[in-house]
Amino acid sequence: SNEPFDSRTGFLFVGAATADDTPNADSLVWFIGEVWPFLQQALGERARLDIIGACNAPSLLALASPQVCLRGKVTDLEPWFDAARVFIVPTRYAAGIAHKAHEAAARGLPMVLTPLIAHQLGWSGCATTGDTAEAFANACLRLHEQREAWSAARESALSAVTRDCDPQRFRAV
Repeated sequence: SNEPFDSRTGFLFVGAATADDTPNADSLVWFIGEVWPFLQQALGERARLDIIGACNAPSLLALASPQVCLRGKVTDLEPWFDAARVFIVPTRYAAGIAHKAHEAAARGLPMVLTPLIAHQLGWSGCATTGDTAEAFANACLRLHEQREAWSAARESALSAVTRDCDPQRFRAV
């Protein structure tokens, strides 16, 4: 998407959280409990998190609020990717490839990742990461509030996904 910085706001997470003991539920409970207070303090009313995907993990349902919106499944992700300013991947344990990061990057949405996911993707040198709640929050704030940082992270993510998801490279690997 080519939606400019100024027409976007808030944070986006995409993924199912069907039970408390899943990586997505764990990551969101950590993010909302530990990172979100920093963002709310800094952004006030402008702090908004949209969570897209099947969500019936009790621990997560208990954290829903006017600023933490559990949207459920949607038929089209594009409007959500176009409206958000920052994509979050606060995953603390996982297996496999973080396709949600590839999808957000391919749509030009800058993101903040945990070092685990940056390492799994091979994006450690080209992604915005945070290893503690405060570092993750600061990375989120930098991308949300600083146009230059947002633009640089966007270009880096687009370059990484173009390189990593090239069909010829995929077949070769």
